[in-house]
Amino acid sequence: MQSFLSRFTSPWKLRQRGIMGMNKRNHSYIGRYNNRSLYPLVDDKLKTKLIAQQAGATVPELIGVIGSQVDVKTIHDMVKDWPGFVIKPAQAQAVKAFW
Repeated sequence: MQSFLSRFTSPWKLRQRGIMGMNKRNHSYIGRYNNRSLYPLVDDKLKTKLIAQQAGATVPELIGVIGSQVDVKTIHDMVKDWPGFVIKPAQAQAVKAFW
């Protein structure tokens, strides 16, 4: 167990090296320098993907969208021809639906 834990470091050591946590980053940089009215566009991965595509950015192909709990039963058909895939919730709090 000790060798496993030795691969990690403390938040204090990270701060000493100038590495900030996500909350500090969000408060000090993301919130300060970005227009809050645009937040709904980037707080949803699907919306952000579509905006990036419209801007000409290269993005991974979208296999499908699970819009509700009822749609989960269709996932096997969506991914059957794919050797691998990633499931990403559109918003972070949506992860709770998969636990």
